[in-house]
Amino acid sequence: ARGFMPFIRDLKKNPAAIVEAFDFFEPGLAELGIALAKLTKAKYILVGNSRGSNSWVSPKLFESVFWPSMKHTWRRIVAAGVKVCAHLDNDWTENMSYMLELPKRSGFFHLDQADFPRVREIVGDHFCLMGNLQPAITAGSSPDIVYKKTVELIERCCTLAKRMAEG
Repeated sequence: ARGFMPFIRDLKKNPAAIVEAFDFFEPGLAELGIALAKLTKAKYILVGNSRGSNSWVSPKLFESVFWPSMKHTWRRIVAAGVKVCAHLDNDWTENMSYMLELPKRSGFFHLDQADFPRVREIVGDHFCLMGNLQPAITAGSSPDIVYKKTVELIERCCTLAKRMAEG
């Protein structure tokens, strides 16, 4: 809530303060999302995160600061009978192995800059994946380039799927 640069300074100088803030805000935000999902009969709750990505923090820092709250929120939502749509900005490739601790098929990941085939290798069929064209491509490129990049991503994913099916 203090902005990006103060957050990064706190993360470096006093990560315990970040954990304390997560512990303070998480229960209320999770319960609000659950209440709204029940009220509207929604099947998914959108949970976003960018600052816990590998673009900003190491997997070790993610594990100690971000993961406990993220895992707790996810499990709280699933226990309430709702699934999670995790919108994860930036590159989450290396952090995806932590996601295997979450209940299988309890949500999906909307990614924008991760190594999509590598993420699929990590999570297997544990979760569905979507997205993964960088915003700069979809917002600032010609339709031909968007089409080309989309086809390249699909081909990479199909090649991986074949390789995984062959064992």
